[in-house]
Amino acid sequence: MRLLCLGAAAILGGCVGMAPGGPDDDVPDPVTPEPTTPKLDSILTGTFKPIAPYMGVDGRALMVRQLDGATEVSVAITGLSVSTMYTAHVHSAPCLYQGGGHYKIDPLVADTLETNEIWLKGQTSASGVLSTSILVSHLTRGEALSVVVHDPTAGAKMACADLLAPDVGNLDFAGTVMPLPGVTGNDLNIGGTITATRTATSTNILLSATGLDPAAIAYAAHIHAEPCSVTAGGGHYKMDTTVLTPVEANEIWLPLTSYATGTNTSMVAPAHSIRADAQAVVIHRTEGTVPIKVACANLVRTTPQKLLETSGEAIALAAASGMSLTGTAVMTRKLTGVTSLALVMTGLAPSTTYKAHVHNQACAVDSGGSHYKIDPAITDTAETNEIWFDLTSGADGSASDATWTEHALRADALSIVVHDPQSARLACFDL
Repeated sequence: MRLLCLGAAAILGGCVGMAPGGPDDDVPDPVTPEPTTPKLDSILTGTFKPIAPYMGVDGRALMVRQLDGATEVSVAITGLSVSTMYTAHVHSAPCLYQGGGHYKIDPLVADTLETNEIWLKGQTSASGVLSTSILVSHLTRGEALSVVVHDPTAGAKMACADLLAPDVGNLDFAGTVMPLPGVTGNDLNIGGTITATRTATSTNILLSATGLDPAAIAYAAHIHAEPCSVTAGGGHYKMDTTVLTPVEANEIWLPLTSYATGTNTSMVAPAHSIRADAQAVVIHRTEGTVPIKVACANLVRTTPQKLLETSGEAIALAAASGMSLTGTAVMTRKLTGVTSLALVMTGLAPSTTYKAHVHNQACAVDSGGSHYKIDPAITDTAETNEIWFDLTSGADGSASDATWTEHALRADALSIVVHDPQSARLACFDL
């Protein structure tokens, strides 16, 4: 059952329910606190930008990774042809490289198969807006880096949105070196640690390896583009994903040159801020001309993800003629699976009650479009399936309200619209 908390109770961090049935119907239940247990692994988002020669495409993509192993991807894209079917896909490279190829659930399957990829399909509205989502029973890996929408006729890439965490400042990573399955002999003793700190322009990486075989001809280590459990780390991480051949200047190599005692420490600091697809460090043992993968450590982020917060200022609509409206709305998605919203306004008529709702379009598109639906399959207007505010102004014309819902709002939660007592649209807040 969805829990929706409004008004002062939500501002205090909980909601008041009513005891069902019997003579106690008017007795409120104890305040229910907002959940604090994490349900989500991460929340990634990005803004669509057109890819030349296409123009005028905008919107947002959102990826929510759940701790139960599922991933929900949603998009809200504007500037498309009206009433037309479009397809978008999760891609495996950043938008700098037009998204590269499709993200593969199983990277060993090279063929283009919808069942092995993440496809978003939908028909645009009469305003040329595509709002669609998909839930897959797969926890996407770090190389799920972007969403690309394609021209439905030519198949060309029209627009791309990078999938990024809402982080500011340095990020820390750490991992434990372990022998890979199937390794034999002295390489079973390999261990150690990997640590890394990513800044906006560079990455400092430290590998401390132990248990190396002093009799080995040579060892080498590189940052790889898959986790250790997926094809033993996959291939080398590429700074420029379009360069497929191994080039040291385009990769991150950690030299292991002195291990007579079985230990070696390697430190590198490339002038490159690693992306989420830098997922592991792999130690290779060189035997003849073919390097053999013998040990691996996942690069696990240790810096907690920040909340995804979006906000907007009041935009007066036609019904606000003659009013001096100001205000701010804030929407915060949290790893607990909760989305909280707060709304503050001034310039309203004194001692008046207004209604407000989260809407599914930006303010510039049909004045916010329609009400956002938690379950889009339910088309009827129902408060339990939407997000409503009650704004009762004071004598000075100011009002505020807040709400939280145990639901991670999708990409199409784009605005809040405030209605006057006659239901006319008074103001809109782009989120």
